[in-house]
Amino acid sequence: MSRSSLHWYVFALKEKDVNLASPEQGTIVTIVERSTGEVRLVKSAASAESIATLIMSFRPNQPIS
Repeated sequence: MSRSSLHWYVFALKEKDVNLASPEQGTIVTIVERSTGEVRLVKSAASAESIATLIMSFRPNQPIS
């Protein structure tokens, strides 16, 4: 097995692992940067409602969807 193949295999494993959360991390938030298309996943023990409320505190006149 070449080093390049091994590198891509490890890279693919890391990409798959980013979606896994431990049992105490019951919420996974996906953030998409509109200008660049960058996607970030944040795993948290906080509820989805509390995270949405925190985010909306920066823009209080916008509805939560």
